[in-house]
Amino acid sequence: MAKLFIIGNGFDLFFDLPTSTTDFVNQLEQIPFECFESAKEAYLYYGVDWSTFEERLASIDLESIGEEIVEWPNYNSDHEYDRDSVIWKVEDYTANLLQVREEALIKMIQMAEDKIKTLSTIFCPNFFDSTVDEIISFNYTSTIESLFYYSKPVFHIHGFYQNNDDLILGFGNESVDFYIFKSKLNSEMVLDQEKEINKIEQDKKLSIVEKEERIRDIKYYYEEGGWNDYYIDMQYESLVDFYIANKKEKQTNKLKDYLKNLKHIDEVVVLGQGMGDVDREYFELVEQYIQPLKWTISAKDKEGIEKVKEWCKTYSFGNKIDVKPMGEILGAKKNAIDENGSRF
Repeated sequence: MAKLFIIGNGFDLFFDLPTSTTDFVNQLEQIPFECFESAKEAYLYYGVDWSTFEERLASIDLESIGEEIVEWPNYNSDHEYDRDSVIWKVEDYTANLLQVREEALIKMIQMAEDKIKTLSTIFCPNFFDSTVDEIISFNYTSTIESLFYYSKPVFHIHGFYQNNDDLILGFGNESVDFYIFKSKLNSEMVLDQEKEINKIEQDKKLSIVEKEERIRDIKYYYEEGGWNDYYIDMQYESLVDFYIANKKEKQTNKLKDYLKNLKHIDEVVVLGQGMGDVDREYFELVEQYIQPLKWTISAKDKEGIEKVKEWCKTYSFGNKIDVKPMGEILGAKKNAIDENGSRF
């Protein structure tokens, strides 16, 4: 029976690799950042507690970052670069915020790869069948390539560390606060425009014609985006760009191309990958393109089966799903670890 395996972080954790949220945060804690004790403290200060790993990046507080680093330019200087410097400062600061989390991710993966090298034998090296099975991995590590007798290429949908791929990390959907942040900036521009127009209308020294001309000029500048201070605007624009840079780019086209080239698959087996909304689109695409006879989904333990089943009911293929503990699927009776690093 040909199977398509979908591998998530819970799979690596099952083999005791240091890829939990705690492991990632520990790496952040080792990296200094600006005036903070560590990059971990910086992210915490800006509202990211990593409780749900990368999804918490959606809650990063742009208002707090803006209060820390956005400032007025030096208009008294004769040099343009003195005014541009406030923009560069924000760009550098946010680029460094991105850099430290990428650095922490790389260090965590390197630790996992070092651990893999120590695992010369595992209990199920022949679990995957290279003749008929296919594997999609959401992990960056070489767990499959290094520990199992599987000769086909693994499709690492978010990048493969050993191939020097760009590693995709980030949240799935923007937060409500982000849209409030953006709308607040827009509303402030509108409010300022209304204030200026009202001031002109109340100016008794101006004739009706003069008022109409000035109001028309104000509306023109607002429509062209030229009325607000350019240097302040660019700093806030950098904050918005930083937020978007933390969003995970969907790999749906890559997945479609991969699925189109697969031969007949009888069963899809999901090992250590959550069935929440974050990756729902991927799973539905697999069902659409593969249309397997059944799905088998791993749960962290017998107690967690019912919870997983409830999530699975929300999928279009919910009636095809069987849920089992991962140890049972792999044929192991050992204590494992769930996606957040907790023993089960």
